[in-house]
Amino acid sequence: MIGDGAAQMTVQELSTIAAAGLAPVVLLLDNRGYTIERALQSPRAVYNDVAAWDWRALVAGFTGGRAGYADAGTGEELTDALAEAFADTGRMRVVRAVLDADDTPPLIDELARLANAAKQQRAGNTTDTV
Repeated sequence: MIGDGAAQMTVQELSTIAAAGLAPVVLLLDNRGYTIERALQSPRAVYNDVAAWDWRALVAGFTGGRAGYADAGTGEELTDALAEAFADTGRMRVVRAVLDADDTPPLIDELARLANAAKQQRAGNTTDTV
């Protein structure tokens, strides 16, 4: 499982996986940016947005066409794509889950709340050097 922002920094490893003949299922969570940074730091900062990539073409290019690929935009599509991917054990499969940019897990929401509370507390404390 990897987010699209992190995947854009490491996507070339798909070629290593394919060359080694490995057959993982890679779940790509595509919310067009760095969710953790949006949640903890700057929700609307443009530097947390990433360029839109043609993941299907990239997967084909980096694996020489040896990997399967599916896009999923709904829960049902994701369920179907993952079931198909896990049934196809002979090759790597990449399943891209298309998410809303503001779709964050509850744990990240709670971490953001705690981080913001800590920032506000430090702002009121002039002796804090952190």
